Amino acid sequence: MVESEIANTVRDRWSSLTKSDRVVARRLLSEYPSAGLKTLAELAAKAGVSAPSVIRFVKKLGFSSYPEFQRELHDEIQASFEYFSSKTPAAAPRVESSDTELAYTQSIRKTVQKTLDSDVAGLATTIARTKSSVLCLGGRVSHALAMIFHAHLLRLRRNVELVSTNPVERAERLMDVGRSDLVILFDFKPYDSTATSFARLAFDNKATVVCFTDFEQSPVAEYAKHIVLADNCVTADSPSLSAALCSAEIVLNEVRNKIGASARSRSRSFSGAPEAAMQLKLDADKA
Repeated sequence: MVESEIANTVRDRWSSLTKSDRVVARRLLSEYPSAGLKTLAELAAKAGVSAPSVIRFVKKLGFSSYPEFQRELHDEIQASFEYFSSKTPAAAPRVESSDTELAYTQSIRKTVQKTLDSDVAGLATTIARTKSSVLCLGGRVSHALAMIFHAHLLRLRRNVELVSTNPVERAERLMDVGRSDLVILFDFKPYDSTATSFARLAFDNKATVVCFTDFEQSPVAEYAKHIVLADNCVTADSPSLSAALCSAEIVLNEVRNKIGASARSRSRSFSGAPEAAMQLKLDADKA
């Protein structure tokens, strides 16, 4: 498969992009590469920004003009076409285990690199030092990641909460979210509009938003102070959250290091909690 240099450049330079740049970038990545083949006016209208904003964006990617950006995009598409044209057509070949192993390995390696390149230390410090609540929630499928993250983070610090998937309960919880709260949201394709709404309202309430998402980036990213990216495309037909779990564990490990001895002590206490609770129940039954 031919790597997309332009898309990779957008992701690599994400932290240096302005809010206007990121609007254009999300539109480009969400409909890549077709969005970049539109006229300057059409892409600007799609993104909801001015034409000069699009020009400033492509210049930040290293292009002198929009036509130069499109020529590079055309060359990239042509290279992909030639690559796939050189392959002999075959009827749905069975994926060998070695191919599957390679696909997962490459996905995780790419994700680890992106995660380590991001400000993991800064994010971990924020999670470790936040005195108020840390709220964990996810999208349709990725809520499972939020549950795992919540379970592990609860062993490291206090005031960690898993927000319900029920829309009414989410809305009720959102009423109390404020400036000192930290919202950690997982959202991978297909993106969840309710997760985006929660992020936007939390942002409006001055809460800090953290977004774990795929390389194309959920709309939640627009409201996030910290963004952690993961590859979720192991194969064309098999989206996977395995690499996303890896990025979450990297962050959790850094949080553990930031908190230090108290996190290790709290984790040891949690390890014995089920047995202690069971013993209390047995004692109560005997009484």
